[in-house]
Amino acid sequence: MVLREQLTDGFQRWLNATITAPAGAKVSLFDIDPYRSSTRSIAKALETMRHIEAGTLLTQTAKMAGQRLADTRHTRLVAGDVDQPAITPLGRSFKRTLEAHAIWELDDEDAERHELPRNIALLLRALDMNTSAYQEYLSRWRYLRTLRPAQEWFDDPDGLIMSLVFNVERVGFTPLRVMLAAGVPPWQHKAELKTWSNEMAIPDGWDESRLAVLLRDRVQAAVARIGPRRRFHQAMEAVCQRGEGVTAPALGKVIEEWAGTK
Repeated sequence: MVLREQLTDGFQRWLNATITAPAGAKVSLFDIDPYRSSTRSIAKALETMRHIEAGTLLTQTAKMAGQRLADTRHTRLVAGDVDQPAITPLGRSFKRTLEAHAIWELDDEDAERHELPRNIALLLRALDMNTSAYQEYLSRWRYLRTLRPAQEWFDDPDGLIMSLVFNVERVGFTPLRVMLAAGVPPWQHKAELKTWSNEMAIPDGWDESRLAVLLRDRVQAAVARIGPRRRFHQAMEAVCQRGEGVTAPALGKVIEEWAGTK
């Protein structure tokens, strides 16, 4: 009961504005990485780049090609549409970096092992080129690491996604801001949120409450796919630690440990 006592009816208004259908909730969140839907990893983004270079993007159906290209555009590595796709200056520079380190062309197993190094390379290239989206991702990650240690975020994907979802303002209300001010951060009250979702009023014609839809369709669905995205989060943490003076050998050891986890 602790958390719900701290949230006013503003939270219900926020839910009403956020969850407008009983399934398939398309809820925006506090973005901290460039990955979307069908492009949730560097490996997928590079696959799209290779299709563009080879002129084979449309070997897939037009719908699939369009979806892949649209999702990959969020990385800022590609641009255009399926009729005129293009590699961006960031994409070309990133490719040269990967080629210089012999990690541009890799088989599936090696690609998995190099997902973190590739993400670090992407982030550094984007920052060197003053790519605003990546500067914003890093700024937001720096904010999150003031709330709890980075490793706790890595170990608690549910808490991370909840916090990202609740950090979006709607109808003048930002749930995370209220939760933090009241001393009830969502990552410490996951069970209470779940219980509350089962006790909330269910809209007419729905099978469950708006909060239940959000926890299932947005939080759990994102948690199930967070693995490759976490590599980008770890890349941002590596950059932060480097900026704080962590030595190269010490940081290298941390990166190796991260790379050895799922």
